[in-house]
Amino acid sequence: MGRNVKVLSITVLLILIPLFSWNYLLPLYLKELGATDKVIGISYTLFSLSFTLAQFVGGYLSDRCGRKLMIVVPTYLMIPFYGLMGTADHWVPVAAFYIAANICSALQSPSFISMIAESSTHKGTAFGIYEGFVALGITVGPLLGAYMVYRIAIPGLILLTAGMALIVAVIRTVLLKETKPVTDRPNVDTRVTFGVNLRWFLLAATCLFLVFSFTIYGPFLTLYQREVFNLTKSKINLYFAIGGLLSAMVSLVGGKATDRFGAKLILATSVVTHPLLILLWVFTGNFTFFILSFTFSQFCYISYFAMLSSLVGDHVRGRLVGLFGTITGIVSSVGPYVGMYAKLHVDVKAPFYLAMLLGVLALMVLRNVRNSSD
Repeated sequence: MGRNVKVLSITVLLILIPLFSWNYLLPLYLKELGATDKVIGISYTLFSLSFTLAQFVGGYLSDRCGRKLMIVVPTYLMIPFYGLMGTADHWVPVAAFYIAANICSALQSPSFISMIAESSTHKGTAFGIYEGFVALGITVGPLLGAYMVYRIAIPGLILLTAGMALIVAVIRTVLLKETKPVTDRPNVDTRVTFGVNLRWFLLAATCLFLVFSFTIYGPFLTLYQREVFNLTKSKINLYFAIGGLLSAMVSLVGGKATDRFGAKLILATSVVTHPLLILLWVFTGNFTFFILSFTFSQFCYISYFAMLSSLVGDHVRGRLVGLFGTITGIVSSVGPYVGMYAKLHVDVKAPFYLAMLLGVLALMVLRNVRNSSD
Protein backbone atom coordinates (compact mmCIF):
# COMPACT_ATOMS: atom_id res chain seq x y z
CA MET A 1 0.00 0.00 0.00
CA GLY A 2 1.54 3.31 -1.14
CA ARG A 3 1.95 6.36 1.05
CA ASN A 4 -0.95 8.26 -0.51
CA VAL A 5 -3.33 5.33 -0.01
CA LYS A 6 -2.30 5.19 3.66
CA VAL A 7 -2.72 8.94 4.20
CA LEU A 8 -6.07 9.11 2.42
CA SER A 9 -7.33 6.01 4.22
CA ILE A 10 -6.37 7.22 7.68
CA THR A 11 -7.58 10.78 7.21
CA VAL A 12 -10.89 9.71 5.71
CA LEU A 13 -11.35 7.51 8.80
CA LEU A 14 -10.66 10.49 11.06
CA ILE A 15 -13.23 12.74 9.36
CA LEU A 16 -15.90 10.08 8.89
CA ILE A 17 -16.02 9.11 12.57
CA PRO A 18 -17.45 12.47 13.73
CA LEU A 19 -19.39 12.97 10.48
CA PHE A 20 -21.29 9.70 10.81
CA SER A 21 -21.92 10.22 14.48
CA TRP A 22 -24.85 12.37 13.27
CA ASN A 23 -25.21 11.88 9.51
CA TYR A 24 -27.75 9.04 9.70
CA LEU A 25 -29.76 11.12 12.19
CA LEU A 26 -29.92 14.17 9.93
CA PRO A 27 -33.48 13.45 8.66
CA LEU A 28 -34.69 13.32 12.26
CA TYR A 29 -32.76 16.48 13.15
CA LEU A 30 -34.28 18.37 10.21
CA LYS A 31 -37.72 17.23 11.31
CA GLU A 32 -37.02 18.45 14.88
CA LEU A 33 -36.11 21.85 13.42
CA GLY A 34 -39.42 22.13 11.58
CA ALA A 35 -38.97 20.31 8.27
CA THR A 36 -41.85 18.17 6.95
CA ASP A 37 -41.48 14.78 5.23
CA LYS A 38 -41.91 16.48 1.86
CA VAL A 39 -39.25 19.07 2.71
CA ILE A 40 -36.87 16.32 3.84
CA GLY A 41 -37.35 14.52 0.52
CA ILE A 42 -36.65 17.73 -1.40
CA SER A 43 -33.66 18.48 0.86
CA TYR A 44 -32.07 15.11 0.17
CA THR A 45 -32.58 15.63 -3.53
CA LEU A 46 -30.72 18.94 -3.20
CA PHE A 47 -27.99 17.26 -1.13
CA SER A 48 -27.47 14.76 -3.93
CA LEU A 49 -27.69 17.41 -6.63
CA SER A 50 -25.14 19.65 -4.92
CA PHE A 51 -22.66 16.80 -4.76
CA THR A 52 -23.36 15.97 -8.37
CA LEU A 53 -22.92 19.34 -10.04
CA ALA A 54 -19.53 20.07 -8.51
CA GLN A 55 -17.92 16.76 -9.46
CA PHE A 56 -17.21 17.59 -13.09
CA VAL A 57 -15.61 20.89 -12.04
CA GLY A 58 -13.57 18.96 -9.50
CA GLY A 59 -12.47 16.47 -12.15
CA TYR A 60 -11.46 19.22 -14.57
CA LEU A 61 -9.48 21.03 -11.87
CA SER A 62 -7.91 17.75 -10.77
CA ASP A 63 -6.46 17.14 -14.25
CA ARG A 64 -5.44 20.78 -14.59
CA CYS A 65 -4.25 21.78 -11.09
CA GLY A 66 -3.34 18.48 -9.50
CA ARG A 67 -4.83 15.84 -7.24
CA LYS A 68 -3.34 17.11 -3.99
CA LEU A 69 -4.54 20.70 -4.35
CA MET A 70 -8.09 19.58 -5.03
CA ILE A 71 -8.06 17.35 -1.96
CA VAL A 72 -6.48 19.79 0.49
CA VAL A 73 -8.26 23.07 -0.32
CA PRO A 74 -11.84 21.72 -0.05
CA THR A 75 -10.92 20.09 3.26
CA TYR A 76 -10.08 23.52 4.67
CA LEU A 77 -13.31 24.95 3.26
CA MET A 78 -15.39 22.36 5.10
CA ILE A 79 -14.35 23.75 8.49
CA PRO A 80 -16.47 26.95 8.48
CA PHE A 81 -19.42 25.22 6.79
CA TYR A 82 -19.70 22.53 9.45
CA GLY A 83 -19.12 25.18 12.10
CA LEU A 84 -22.02 27.30 10.85
CA MET A 85 -24.20 24.24 10.42
CA GLY A 86 -23.62 23.26 14.04
CA THR A 87 -24.65 26.68 15.35
CA ALA A 88 -27.82 27.06 13.24
CA ASP A 89 -31.20 26.64 14.92
CA HIS A 90 -33.50 26.25 11.88
CA TRP A 91 -33.64 23.57 9.21
CA VAL A 92 -33.02 26.00 6.33
CA PRO A 93 -29.46 27.09 7.30
CA VAL A 94 -28.65 23.56 8.46
CA ALA A 95 -29.57 22.21 5.04
CA ALA A 96 -27.83 25.10 3.25
CA PHE A 97 -24.49 24.64 5.03
CA TYR A 98 -24.71 20.88 4.59
CA ILE A 99 -25.06 21.53 0.85
CA ALA A 100 -21.95 23.76 0.95
CA ALA A 101 -19.97 21.02 2.69
CA ASN A 102 -21.30 18.54 0.12
CA ILE A 103 -19.93 20.70 -2.69
CA CYS A 104 -16.50 20.66 -1.05
CA SER A 105 -16.65 16.88 -0.85
CA ALA A 106 -17.69 16.68 -4.50
CA LEU A 107 -14.74 18.81 -5.59
CA GLN A 108 -12.45 16.32 -3.84
CA SER A 109 -14.04 13.12 -5.12
CA PRO A 110 -12.38 12.81 -8.58
CA SER A 111 -8.96 13.52 -7.06
CA PHE A 112 -9.46 10.89 -4.35
CA ILE A 113 -10.28 8.20 -6.90
CA SER A 114 -7.54 9.30 -9.30
CA MET A 115 -4.84 9.48 -6.61
CA ILE A 116 -5.68 6.03 -5.27
CA ALA A 117 -5.70 4.53 -8.78
CA GLU A 118 -2.37 6.20 -9.61
CA SER A 119 -0.74 5.10 -6.35
CA SER A 120 -1.09 1.33 -6.83
CA THR A 121 -0.86 -1.21 -9.64
CA HIS A 122 -3.47 -3.40 -7.91
CA LYS A 123 -6.47 -1.11 -8.09
CA GLY A 124 -8.98 -3.51 -6.59
CA THR A 125 -6.82 -4.07 -3.51
CA ALA A 126 -6.07 -0.34 -3.17
CA PHE A 127 -9.74 0.59 -3.33
CA GLY A 128 -10.56 -2.32 -1.03
CA ILE A 129 -8.17 -0.96 1.62
CA TYR A 130 -9.45 2.59 1.24
CA GLU A 131 -13.10 1.54 1.32
CA GLY A 132 -12.32 -0.60 4.37
CA PHE A 133 -11.24 2.52 6.26
CA VAL A 134 -14.33 4.30 4.95
CA ALA A 135 -16.52 1.51 6.29
CA LEU A 136 -14.67 1.58 9.61
CA GLY A 137 -15.36 5.30 9.94
CA ILE A 138 -19.01 4.73 9.09
CA THR A 139 -19.03 2.03 11.79
CA VAL A 140 -17.29 3.87 14.60
CA GLY A 141 -19.16 7.10 13.85
CA PRO A 142 -22.65 5.83 14.72
CA LEU A 143 -21.24 4.11 17.83
CA LEU A 144 -19.79 7.44 18.93
CA GLY A 145 -23.09 9.11 18.11
CA ALA A 146 -25.09 6.53 20.07
CA TYR A 147 -22.99 7.36 23.12
CA MET A 148 -22.65 11.14 22.63
CA VAL A 149 -25.96 12.23 21.09
CA TYR A 150 -27.67 12.55 24.48
CA ARG A 151 -24.65 14.32 26.00
CA ILE A 152 -23.71 17.02 23.49
CA ALA A 153 -26.66 16.60 21.06
CA ILE A 154 -26.46 16.65 17.27
CA PRO A 155 -25.18 20.29 17.03
CA GLY A 156 -22.25 19.36 19.27
CA LEU A 157 -21.41 16.39 17.07
CA ILE A 158 -21.47 18.62 13.98
CA LEU A 159 -19.05 21.06 15.64
CA LEU A 160 -16.81 18.10 16.49
CA THR A 161 -16.74 17.32 12.76
CA ALA A 162 -15.56 20.87 12.02
CA GLY A 163 -12.69 20.52 14.47
CA MET A 164 -11.58 17.21 13.02
CA ALA A 165 -11.70 18.67 9.49
CA LEU A 166 -8.97 21.11 10.55
CA ILE A 167 -6.73 18.30 11.79
CA VAL A 168 -7.29 16.27 8.62
CA ALA A 169 -6.56 19.28 6.40
CA VAL A 170 -3.17 19.81 8.04
CA ILE A 171 -2.22 16.12 7.76
CA ARG A 172 -3.11 16.03 4.07
CA THR A 173 -1.19 19.23 3.41
CA VAL A 174 1.98 17.80 4.92
CA LEU A 175 1.93 14.15 3.86
CA LEU A 176 0.19 13.73 0.49
CA LYS A 177 2.33 13.48 -2.66
CA GLU A 178 1.11 14.65 -6.05
CA THR A 179 0.37 11.89 -8.60
CA LYS A 180 -0.93 13.96 -11.52
CA PRO A 181 0.96 12.84 -14.65
CA VAL A 182 3.38 15.35 -16.16
CA THR A 183 3.86 15.58 -19.92
CA ASP A 184 5.63 17.91 -22.31
CA ARG A 185 2.69 17.59 -24.66
CA PRO A 186 -0.37 18.56 -22.64
CA ASN A 187 -2.79 18.00 -25.53
CA VAL A 188 -1.89 14.35 -26.02
CA ASP A 189 -4.61 11.85 -24.99
CA THR A 190 -6.64 14.44 -23.13
CA ARG A 191 -10.01 13.82 -24.77
CA VAL A 192 -12.64 11.61 -23.17
CA THR A 193 -14.31 9.62 -25.96
CA PHE A 194 -17.64 8.01 -25.05
CA GLY A 195 -17.61 4.79 -27.03
CA VAL A 196 -20.32 2.15 -26.85
CA ASN A 197 -18.66 0.34 -23.95
CA LEU A 198 -18.35 3.51 -21.89
CA ARG A 199 -21.97 4.47 -22.59
CA TRP A 200 -23.22 1.08 -21.39
CA PHE A 201 -21.14 1.41 -18.25
CA LEU A 202 -22.50 4.91 -17.66
CA LEU A 203 -26.05 3.56 -17.83
CA ALA A 204 -25.18 0.78 -15.38
CA ALA A 205 -23.54 3.30 -13.05
CA THR A 206 -26.64 5.50 -13.15
CA CYS A 207 -28.80 2.55 -12.11
CA LEU A 208 -26.34 1.72 -9.33
CA PHE A 209 -26.49 5.18 -7.78
CA LEU A 210 -30.25 5.28 -8.13
CA VAL A 211 -30.30 2.09 -6.06
CA PHE A 212 -28.18 3.83 -3.42
CA SER A 213 -30.49 6.87 -3.46
CA PHE A 214 -33.28 4.59 -2.23
CA THR A 215 -31.09 2.79 0.31
CA ILE A 216 -27.85 4.00 1.90
CA TYR A 217 -27.84 7.52 0.36
CA GLY A 218 -31.44 8.40 1.09
CA PRO A 219 -33.41 8.93 4.30
CA PHE A 220 -35.60 5.85 3.88
CA LEU A 221 -33.63 3.31 5.93
CA THR A 222 -33.54 5.69 8.89
CA LEU A 223 -37.20 6.68 8.59
CA TYR A 224 -38.34 3.06 8.18
CA GLN A 225 -36.53 2.02 11.36
CA ARG A 226 -38.08 4.90 13.28
CA GLU A 227 -41.62 4.79 11.88
CA VAL A 228 -42.14 1.03 11.41
CA PHE A 229 -39.88 -0.51 14.06
CA ASN A 230 -40.11 2.48 16.45
CA LEU A 231 -36.38 2.40 17.18
CA THR A 232 -34.58 5.09 19.19
CA LYS A 233 -31.83 7.23 17.70
CA SER A 234 -29.20 5.21 19.53
CA LYS A 235 -30.60 1.91 18.26
CA ILE A 236 -30.72 3.21 14.69
CA ASN A 237 -27.09 4.30 14.93
CA LEU A 238 -26.17 0.93 16.44
CA TYR A 239 -27.59 -1.07 13.52
CA PHE A 240 -25.83 1.17 11.01
CA ALA A 241 -22.62 0.72 13.01
CA ILE A 242 -22.86 -3.08 12.94
CA GLY A 243 -23.43 -3.00 9.18
CA GLY A 244 -20.45 -0.72 8.74
CA LEU A 245 -18.25 -2.98 10.86
CA LEU A 246 -19.08 -5.94 8.66
CA SER A 247 -18.30 -3.84 5.58
CA ALA A 248 -14.90 -2.89 6.99
CA MET A 249 -14.10 -6.53 7.75
CA VAL A 250 -14.86 -7.74 4.21
CA SER A 251 -13.43 -4.79 2.25
CA LEU A 252 -10.02 -6.33 1.64
CA VAL A 253 -11.75 -9.54 0.54
CA GLY A 254 -13.82 -7.50 -1.91
CA GLY A 255 -10.72 -5.81 -3.25
CA LYS A 256 -8.85 -9.08 -3.71
CA ALA A 257 -11.90 -10.63 -5.37
CA THR A 258 -12.14 -7.67 -7.73
CA ASP A 259 -8.51 -8.12 -8.79
CA ARG A 260 -8.93 -11.88 -9.17
CA PHE A 261 -12.38 -12.32 -10.71
CA GLY A 262 -12.85 -8.94 -12.36
CA ALA A 263 -14.71 -5.80 -11.32
CA LYS A 264 -17.62 -6.54 -13.66
CA LEU A 265 -18.55 -9.86 -12.03
CA ILE A 266 -18.32 -8.47 -8.49
CA LEU A 267 -20.34 -5.37 -9.41
CA ALA A 268 -23.04 -7.35 -11.24
CA THR A 269 -23.48 -9.72 -8.31
CA SER A 270 -23.51 -7.04 -5.64
CA VAL A 271 -25.86 -4.55 -7.32
CA VAL A 272 -28.76 -7.00 -7.10
CA THR A 273 -27.84 -8.65 -3.80
CA HIS A 274 -27.75 -5.36 -1.87
CA PRO A 275 -31.40 -4.30 -2.53
CA LEU A 276 -32.57 -7.93 -2.29
CA LEU A 277 -31.28 -8.14 1.27
CA ILE A 278 -32.96 -4.83 2.10
CA LEU A 279 -36.28 -6.26 0.89
CA LEU A 280 -35.78 -9.41 2.93
CA TRP A 281 -35.22 -7.22 6.00
CA VAL A 282 -38.35 -5.18 5.25
CA PHE A 283 -40.57 -8.26 4.87
CA THR A 284 -39.16 -10.37 7.71
CA GLY A 285 -38.09 -7.72 10.22
CA ASN A 286 -34.83 -9.68 10.64
CA PHE A 287 -32.01 -7.16 11.02
CA THR A 288 -29.48 -9.78 9.91
CA PHE A 289 -30.52 -9.06 6.32
CA PHE A 290 -30.20 -5.31 6.92
CA ILE A 291 -26.66 -5.75 8.24
CA LEU A 292 -25.60 -8.13 5.45
CA SER A 293 -26.77 -5.62 2.83
CA PHE A 294 -23.87 -3.37 3.80
CA THR A 295 -21.38 -6.00 2.64
CA PHE A 296 -22.67 -5.86 -0.91
CA SER A 297 -23.00 -2.08 -1.03
CA GLN A 298 -19.31 -2.08 -0.09
CA PHE A 299 -18.46 -4.54 -2.86
CA CYS A 300 -20.36 -2.27 -5.27
CA TYR A 301 -18.15 0.68 -4.35
CA ILE A 302 -14.89 -1.24 -4.62
CA SER A 303 -15.64 -2.87 -7.97
CA TYR A 304 -17.24 0.25 -9.45
CA PHE A 305 -14.29 2.54 -8.68
CA ALA A 306 -11.76 -0.06 -9.80
CA MET A 307 -13.58 -0.52 -13.11
CA LEU A 308 -14.13 3.19 -13.69
CA SER A 309 -10.53 4.15 -12.97
CA SER A 310 -9.30 1.55 -15.47
CA LEU A 311 -11.36 2.76 -18.43
CA VAL A 312 -9.08 5.60 -19.60
CA GLY A 313 -5.54 6.91 -19.24
CA ASP A 314 -4.10 8.92 -16.37
CA HIS A 315 -4.27 12.29 -18.14
CA VAL A 316 -8.07 12.32 -18.36
CA ARG A 317 -8.98 10.18 -15.36
CA GLY A 318 -10.03 13.12 -13.21
CA ARG A 319 -12.41 14.44 -15.84
CA LEU A 320 -13.86 11.01 -16.54
CA VAL A 321 -14.50 10.37 -12.85
CA GLY A 322 -16.01 13.84 -12.46
CA LEU A 323 -18.14 13.49 -15.58
CA PHE A 324 -19.47 10.11 -14.47
CA GLY A 325 -20.20 11.51 -11.04
CA THR A 326 -22.07 14.47 -12.51
CA ILE A 327 -24.17 12.51 -14.99
CA THR A 328 -25.06 9.69 -12.60
CA GLY A 329 -25.66 12.16 -9.81
CA ILE A 330 -28.03 14.37 -11.81
CA VAL A 331 -30.19 11.35 -12.60
CA SER A 332 -30.00 9.78 -9.13
CA SER A 333 -30.63 13.10 -7.36
CA VAL A 334 -34.34 12.70 -8.11
CA GLY A 335 -34.32 9.42 -6.19
CA PRO A 336 -35.07 10.78 -2.68
CA TYR A 337 -37.92 12.94 -3.98
CA VAL A 338 -39.43 10.11 -6.04
CA GLY A 339 -38.90 7.69 -3.17
CA MET A 340 -40.57 10.01 -0.67
CA TYR A 341 -43.53 10.54 -3.02
CA ALA A 342 -43.88 6.77 -3.44
CA LYS A 343 -43.56 6.27 0.32
CA LEU A 344 -46.30 8.77 1.09
CA HIS A 345 -48.70 7.92 -1.74
CA VAL A 346 -48.10 4.25 -2.57
CA ASP A 347 -46.52 2.24 0.25
CA VAL A 348 -43.95 2.74 2.99
CA LYS A 349 -41.90 -0.05 1.35
CA ALA A 350 -42.05 1.51 -2.14
CA PRO A 351 -38.51 3.02 -2.13
CA PHE A 352 -37.07 -0.45 -1.57
CA TYR A 353 -39.14 -1.94 -4.40
CA LEU A 354 -37.68 0.72 -6.68
CA ALA A 355 -34.16 -0.13 -5.49
CA MET A 356 -34.67 -3.80 -6.38
CA LEU A 357 -36.05 -2.95 -9.80
CA LEU A 358 -33.08 -0.73 -10.61
CA GLY A 359 -30.62 -3.33 -9.31
CA VAL A 360 -31.99 -5.86 -11.79
CA LEU A 361 -31.81 -3.26 -14.57
CA ALA A 362 -28.17 -2.54 -13.71
CA LEU A 363 -27.38 -6.25 -13.91
CA MET A 364 -28.95 -6.48 -17.37
CA VAL A 365 -27.03 -3.45 -18.61
CA LEU A 366 -23.70 -4.71 -17.24
CA ARG A 367 -24.01 -7.77 -19.47
CA ASN A 368 -23.26 -5.43 -22.40
CA VAL A 369 -20.12 -3.94 -20.82
CA ARG A 370 -16.76 -5.41 -21.77
CA ASN A 371 -14.23 -5.95 -19.03
CA SER A 372 -11.90 -2.95 -18.75
CA SER A 373 -8.97 -5.14 -19.73
CA ASP A 374 -10.49 -6.02 -23.11
